[in-house]
Amino acid sequence: YGSICTYLTAIANHHAQAGLPNPTTTIRVKRAKVAAKKFCKENGRVRRKWPLSAVHICKWKRTLDFSVFNCKVFYAVALLAFCGLHRVSELAYTTGALEYRGLRRGNIMFSPADEFVGGVPSWVAVNLEHAKADTTWRYGGKAKYFQSGTELCVVKALWSIFEYDTRPAHAPLFVVHNRKNALVPLARHHVSHFVKQIAAISGLPISNFDTHSFRAGGACALWAAGYSADTIRILGRWASNCWLIYVTQADSRIKSLTRDMFTAVTTSVFYARIHDMLRVDPLEPQTLGT
Repeated sequence: YGSICTYLTAIANHHAQAGLPNPTTTIRVKRAKVAAKKFCKENGRVRRKWPLSAVHICKWKRTLDFSVFNCKVFYAVALLAFCGLHRVSELAYTTGALEYRGLRRGNIMFSPADEFVGGVPSWVAVNLEHAKADTTWRYGGKAKYFQSGTELCVVKALWSIFEYDTRPAHAPLFVVHNRKNALVPLARHHVSHFVKQIAAISGLPISNFDTHSFRAGGACALWAAGYSADTIRILGRWASNCWLIYVTQADSRIKSLTRDMFTAVTTSVFYARIHDMLRVDPLEPQTLGT
């Protein structure tokens, strides 16, 4: 399925460069992609990535050298991707893409100085202009994050790299230093690399983790914290309940399950008996008029 998508992206880019309409947006092509993905899943060729948790990010944080600019950027990206349930395309540049549709410098705003807490903004607002699930690319998603008061704080992480950032509003939100020490947009392979690094530090199989692990992990964390399905769907900008494929159970939600099942008072037998007593068999078709 990945090869098919890469091929279709190349076709779309070729047509765009030639000034021709994009043939990959037709209904037939979209249906073919859906069918291809379903076929590959049924044959075990599409692997759902495992979710990362805050515990894994904490372990990784303790190994980072925050005197290095790239480390600060990677850490901020990890926290924003986790808290905002972001897709990698919303935070990083995809090699070969003709247009960057992710977050830009002008899409974030920190609280005013009179609301600072401990020398750091009390909140940060993020405006995602484009969302994948929105086929018209106009609604996006808006979120506001407050200081968490815990070891992991997305506001502090973002402020550490944007406090003195004077780039124009249209610039990509996240940039890193390349080998020549020049600033370049954060790329998908950067995110994939440090996701696998997080998995390795936690002793987990790196092949089961990739860029989507933050989005899945954020959904699992919200579910474990007891937030409703509608809240998770809205925060993750899902147009349907497909987010359920990422969520796993959490001990915090089911630790009393066994006890409650054995101590609950149930009237199921009573209602089963009533159902059978009051059940009336339907009339035969030929006797409906009698």
